[in-house]
Order: sequence, then structure tokens, then C-alpha cells
Amino acid sequence: LLISDRNELVTNRTISELLDGILNYKLVNLILRKNKIDNNTKYNDLSNENINKMCNDLVNFKLNITGYKSFDKCQVCSGGVPLTEININTFESKIQKGLYIIGELLDVDGNCGGYNLGFAWLSGIIAGENI
Repeated sequence: LLISDRNELVTNRTISELLDGILNYKLVNLILRKNKIDNNTKYNDLSNENINKMCNDLVNFKLNITGYKSFDKCQVCSGGVPLTEININTFESKIQKGLYIIGELLDVDGNCGGYNLGFAWLSGIIAGENI
């Protein structure tokens, strides 16, 4: 979905509101500031030059990672019981019959944004139905 299409679907929004949900607000603020665009500017008030430059920066944005925080600040941690040790249709352990392993106990990583909760609930439902 193009930003112009999104603008037609959700009318009368600022450029910051249009980009919300596409990118983290901190990145949105960075891109807008780089392009000298006020967060409260309406999309329709932007020049074609502003739009093209901003979209180019959105697509080609590069960031050098210079460090990371400690383990207790992590958003995603890898590890857990390998899926090869689980019957994925029931979530029962292939090693210990009667043991069901779900959610974040499994070695499953995904995008941030609540997907881990959805996986935890769905895997729990499936395991519960098979106990």
C-alpha cells in the first residue's frame, strides 16, 4: 500500500499519523526531521519533491548498529526446546510423553508486536485440546 493510497483511505491525517504502524515512531520522527518536515504537516500539503525525497529515505534508510543493551533489556531471546523435539500438531514432547510444551518455552522467534502472545495462546489451545 502506497502512502498516497493510505492517505486516501484514512483522510485528514498528518504525515506522522500516516506513517504510524508502518514504522516505529522514533524512525518516523528521524526521517521527517532529516527531511525538514513537521510531524503535524498533512500529506496533501507536502510538495512532490518532499514526498519523493521522504519515500526515498524510507526505502533506502540505513542504520549502523553500534551496540546493544544487556540481556535483561532484550526484546527477543533465542533458545528453548527445539521444534524437532515437539509434535507440532499437539505440542506434546516427542521425548517425554504427556509433557506439552508451548509458547516461549519453544525455540520460536518472530517479529515484535504481540506475536509471541498470539503464539503462546494458540499453542496453549492446541495443547489443551490434545491433553
